[in-house]
Amino acid sequence: MLRVVIPTRDSARWIGLLLEAYRERGIEPLYILDTRSADATRDILTVMKADVISFTPAADYVEAGMIEFGSRAAQAEWVLRLDDDEFPSDALLDWVAGATTRSVRDGFYVSRRDLFRRDGRIVYNRRRSSFTSAARPRFLNPHARLYRPSRLGFHQALHASGIVDETLFGFAPAAAFFVHVSALVTSPAERLEKVRRYEAIATGSTWRLADEYLPELFGTDHLSPAGD
Repeated sequence: MLRVVIPTRDSARWIGLLLEAYRERGIEPLYILDTRSADATRDILTVMKADVISFTPAADYVEAGMIEFGSRAAQAEWVLRLDDDEFPSDALLDWVAGATTRSVRDGFYVSRRDLFRRDGRIVYNRRRSSFTSAARPRFLNPHARLYRPSRLGFHQALHASGIVDETLFGFAPAAAFFVHVSALVTSPAERLEKVRRYEAIATGSTWRLADEYLPELFGTDHLSPAGD
């Protein structure tokens, strides 16, 4: 059994559209609602009769308990954990359906494409800094997002998967990716404020991710159209 688990907070502007898109694909996500959410996120999910559980993390970021809580609450053999501003490609969903019935691994790294607008196009970043795996140096932006919670421990480090040991994780096919749409649904000012909030929690932890949070500040090298 697989569950898509989505921690969420203050996502009223886009959460309903993404839930509709999941349902069009026959998926009912489990939402872990941060109790500090201050907009209409709860109301939207309630009206749409979504599967929602509330949780108060130990600190002001999603890794502070929400990932473990949601992964355990799903009560599923496999969890595909995504943020509320992320969405799986059809290729990922097709691959997951087979991988979760055959694999003996604890989990998998999945490629993420950070989408943003540049010169009237939606593109994603392929800068050298996005290839971070020594085991698969040509694998774009790997994130440990598909896993078996019952076999894993969890931690609460900021800007991390929340998983204690990923050494036995495999890699999903590069074409089976998910997208991150934060830069499409929030303003640069909102994203800059998020960076500053995270920096206040852990100095030096977030500016290294500036090309993800603030792609507007970077040049046009190493960009690919979203459809590629």
